Amino acid sequence: MTLRGFAARLAVYLVSTALFLLGAHSFFTGEIKGRPFAVSEDNSLVKQKGGYFLDNVPSDAVLILGASELDTKMIPTNPVNLFKNGRGGFSADIVGRGSCQAIIHASILAASKGLSDNKLIFIISPQSFAPQGIMPDMYFANFSELQFCKILMSRDISGAIKSEFKDRFSRLAEQYGGIRPYYQYGWISNKSWVELLSAPYIFIREKLLSVKDAYASYLIYKNAPDDTRDISPIDWEKTRADMLRLAPAETYGNEFGFLNDYYNVNIKRKLKSLQGKDSELSYSNSAEYGDMELLLEICDEKGLRPLLISTPMHGEWSDYTDFDAARRREYYSKVRKLAERFDVEFADFTDEEYTPYFMCDAIHLGYIGWLEVNERISEFYYGGA
Repeated sequence: MTLRGFAARLAVYLVSTALFLLGAHSFFTGEIKGRPFAVSEDNSLVKQKGGYFLDNVPSDAVLILGASELDTKMIPTNPVNLFKNGRGGFSADIVGRGSCQAIIHASILAASKGLSDNKLIFIISPQSFAPQGIMPDMYFANFSELQFCKILMSRDISGAIKSEFKDRFSRLAEQYGGIRPYYQYGWISNKSWVELLSAPYIFIREKLLSVKDAYASYLIYKNAPDDTRDISPIDWEKTRADMLRLAPAETYGNEFGFLNDYYNVNIKRKLKSLQGKDSELSYSNSAEYGDMELLLEICDEKGLRPLLISTPMHGEWSDYTDFDAARRREYYSKVRKLAERFDVEFADFTDEEYTPYFMCDAIHLGYIGWLEVNERISEFYYGGA
């Protein structure tokens, strides 16, 4: 077979495969006739690592990107509870789980289309700013091959942004050691000529993964309960009073105001050994700042205007572990200046370190914390300052 003949056969194969995959993708997505509230309120890996649900966020939904704080569904004021079924006028479309840090959110935004009309929220957690930033194993646990392929093939983002993604992937893969997950992208990321030769592979791989994502999205849609919209408004003051009555019964067993179950399982037996453990820790120098810059560069390039929510550290617990106030303020200041540099809206809750029930444990928002954050989200949705 001549080289020309081989190239012709390869082209026919690629086109035929692409058409088949496009047809399968269209079939599954065509079966999705709406967006049940449960889809928005379900923090699933299909949403976090996928494409379809992120490309089709309803106009009356707020896309909230966060980490493990989104899993605190035992808290009545968690957004999936407070805004359930569209209560308050919009739905909370949450995406994220533990260790979904800035580089994961950046990947979601870079790969997604059609988010310019949506309200975007990024919850910034202090613990993400440990010196190393995201740990390599946590990066690969949350890595989306589909989104990475979309980024490599995208015409909507600049070559500079793509290079930053490839460089970050390579550094984390090198730190991971052993047999690298998704090793082929290490080769693609390190050599431009390898990326060029790999274009057919990336193209077909992205189409294949898109079909898989479309099928998984269809199953979520098909199995989601079709709940009726809740048109009732939120009485913020009444809800606050309710939480101030409820919270003491759930947190009475310790001096820090932690949830009793959390304290008894994770803290009580080793409380003494944890005293002073953070005396040398600082969040002022971290690889996470670079990932945050990449995230905000993507927002700027795509014309997205997010709201950044800066959550506090737990005051009493930080004092106990000797993460002193000066180091905490230094971290808060760096995050605030980053938001100012990119001129994005910034909700600063870092003066709530000692507010009772603002946190439910050492690092997660609690009864009052979620209430305050959600009230700010509601103001942002309706165009308030």
